[in-house]
Amino acid sequence: MIGDDLVTTNDRTIEKASAQGLINSVLVKANQIGSLHETLLAVLVTLGKGLNLIVSHRSKSPNDDMEAHIALATNALGLKAGGGANTERLVKYQAVTTQMERVVETDVAEPRLPEFAIVERLRAREEPTNAGIPTVGVDVHLSLPTSVEDNRVRLSFHGATPLGTSAGTGEAIHLVDGVFERAEYLEAVQRHAHLLQEVEPGVFAFAANVERAAIESSGDEALLALYKRAQRYNGHGCLNAVDHVHEFAAPLFEGENVAGWSLLDIDRALLQLELATAQRRGKLAEDASRELKIRIMQRKQNLGMNAILSISLALARGVAHVRGQDLYEFLREEMLEIVERLAAAHEVAIRGSRFEDYLAALREVNARLEADGQPLYEALREVSGIYSRHDKPAAVPVSSPPPVITIPDEVKPFSVQERDHIAALNRALAAAYGAHGSEDQHNSTLRLYLQTMAFMGRRYRMFEISNHRVFRTGDTLIVPYDAHGKLSIYAVREDSEQLITQLSLPHGTLVTDAMVAKLAGRQGEVIDLEREIYHLDIDDMPTIQVARLRDLASLLRRLNDSGSRHEAVYLLRFLVSRLCSNSYRGLPGAKNLQPEITRVRQELAEFMNGPFAERLRLPTRILVRNISGLVSQPKLIDEVWQDTIDLAEVYVRGSAITNEIRRSTHHALGKQTLMLARAYLQWLQTGAADFPDPEREVPAPADEAVRSRPEVLSLVARIVSDLEQLLGSSQLANRLTEWRDSYASELVRCES
Repeated sequence: MIGDDLVTTNDRTIEKASAQGLINSVLVKANQIGSLHETLLAVLVTLGKGLNLIVSHRSKSPNDDMEAHIALATNALGLKAGGGANTERLVKYQAVTTQMERVVETDVAEPRLPEFAIVERLRAREEPTNAGIPTVGVDVHLSLPTSVEDNRVRLSFHGATPLGTSAGTGEAIHLVDGVFERAEYLEAVQRHAHLLQEVEPGVFAFAANVERAAIESSGDEALLALYKRAQRYNGHGCLNAVDHVHEFAAPLFEGENVAGWSLLDIDRALLQLELATAQRRGKLAEDASRELKIRIMQRKQNLGMNAILSISLALARGVAHVRGQDLYEFLREEMLEIVERLAAAHEVAIRGSRFEDYLAALREVNARLEADGQPLYEALREVSGIYSRHDKPAAVPVSSPPPVITIPDEVKPFSVQERDHIAALNRALAAAYGAHGSEDQHNSTLRLYLQTMAFMGRRYRMFEISNHRVFRTGDTLIVPYDAHGKLSIYAVREDSEQLITQLSLPHGTLVTDAMVAKLAGRQGEVIDLEREIYHLDIDDMPTIQVARLRDLASLLRRLNDSGSRHEAVYLLRFLVSRLCSNSYRGLPGAKNLQPEITRVRQELAEFMNGPFAERLRLPTRILVRNISGLVSQPKLIDEVWQDTIDLAEVYVRGSAITNEIRRSTHHALGKQTLMLARAYLQWLQTGAADFPDPEREVPAPADEAVRSRPEVLSLVARIVSDLEQLLGSSQLANRLTEWRDSYASELVRCES
């Protein structure tokens, strides 16, 4: 006799039905209770009471293999997923065969625990099912650092739950758009009560006889939008649940390091969020009984089971993956840990490591509890702590100041690589701003600070020195680092550093100078780094000149030495504007072109690896594209140099004209070089030409001797063509016109 809608995967109801002899088997459906951890509690009650366990799908499902993993994790008697007519059923059966194959081929090993995996995004959408109406699908995006600085691996994990509408009165709510909360649509409920009906306390729907014309005649656009949403899929859309993921759950999880989280951590956070939402909506008093609070968390009417279970599933998959586990392994590990805590609490030994050994211990605890008249489900809830208050803020943060936590020397708040960056920055800050600090060190220290912010940003959504302010007291600098709400305060000297305080700040806490002084236990002179980083006085800026490649290299050097973001923006915009102007063609003029080009390329490479390139992407992109027109053709420059050497020293030896072409190309490349080369080409072709300096540039017998040689004519023509590309004639002029047109809109954006 299998209990399905009778027990609705509820631990308490299962135990009650078993005690009354109503069932000898249980059909477990995760969507009936609405979270994976609560599902495991129902499974443990089932197994502890000696009942048969069957894990079941719901006939209206997306393509998700959740049920297969639950069945494997719990050693279920069977998996009920229906006939193979629909693809979502085949997905579940295929998952079983795939995982069983992996079990045979994979060695047993302890899961590896990564140092951190940051939730970057939590996104939801309506996801199709085989019923033609949607459920909620959730994607969680995790960010993991790599050994390469400022580089991250980003992984995405998905979860989608079956439709949860059934006859079970105790079942978790599959939230649909046909109903809505009074607290969220208070104005609509108050103004248009005659068009609505209250289906549950605080929950409303449009009255059955209300037509669209009546809604439109109200003239209330918000009410009409609500009506349109309620009519989608005949009221079975789930955009409200999708909104709850984005509005309530995403801010709770985004930015969190979940690498060390268990399934308990995930689901307890979600249940506390459900509880806090009910309290905010006025549906639950602060002093409500524990039993009522548990009923609210199990019912999931506020956020919706389809939102909560999809998040639970996606996050569980993500955490399992970064630990090197499949979902079923992660679930089984969680379940066995609950049994270990239960056995320890009741002084029952687990005599082995097999699943059967844990099951025997579970049933021995149950026998003792039955003898004492105590329920198994209560003991399991107690040791798991699933309904206990979460230690992370799930509701509106309290305004009272957090307690100060002093960190012992052996406890480190950052990873080894992060500590190295912090230590380097602390040393630089002491050298620049300490008691014997040097102003010459300011720019390099500020650049290191910006680079450290970028490096730490791969783990934390926000990392900075709080308010960009440090405090000098005697020979010590007080440096407060804020890593997305985790405040770490260092006392830094020239030869040492000490972490004196670390604490987590409630969301929205303002870190003031007074707070830092109190936490550090000392006052100090304020040193405001923000002014140096962001302030720019145009009147104090030296004249900017970019007429040659050496000027371009010098300006890039100034960018690479700068520690001020606004100065970098100013210089970069000027440089981009200069490169996109008509005067671009004069830049290649130089006496020693190759060293100039090498220097420009080196400075550009340093800039690209500095702190501003990533923050100023658009002007940087324009800068790189334009400079490439100058320095990315070394073969062309080498060709010009080699061709002019061949011309003067191989083909036309003893010619003043070819010697001048060679000399000016190597040492004074410019407009005169191109004019002379063109005139010489014309003379070779026609016997007449206007040379730039007719007194010195007179054809000699050596020139006359080669006029009839086609290889010389071809060589000079190639020299002219290359010089035109380098110095701004023909092809380059056309290319510059195209660049100016294509970058016009980008320049407007850049300068705005």
